[in-house]
Amino acid sequence: MRIKGRLKQMLKISIAGIPIGNDQPFVLFGGLNVLESRALSLETAACFQQVSRKLDIPLVFKASFDKANRSLLHSFRGPGLEDGLQWLEEIKS
Repeated sequence: MRIKGRLKQMLKISIAGIPIGNDQPFVLFGGLNVLESRALSLETAACFQQVSRKLDIPLVFKASFDKANRSLLHSFRGPGLEDGLQWLEEIKS
């Protein structure tokens, strides 16, 4: 890619063995805004996985376990660090 006459090197990274970069195939980043419950998280991840496999698209599931930027001070923020990481580990496996 050229920017104002200079060649800019493309950034490439890898997430769970999936290559990510502008010159790489499309990767779906999808999931929940915030983990609401273990059951809903697993169900949502299974749906994303089913669709991404059917379309042969790599998937990176994402969700917040502590969503601090909620619109109301006392809104549900998520399950917290310990439960949230445990749920995400279950989803990964």
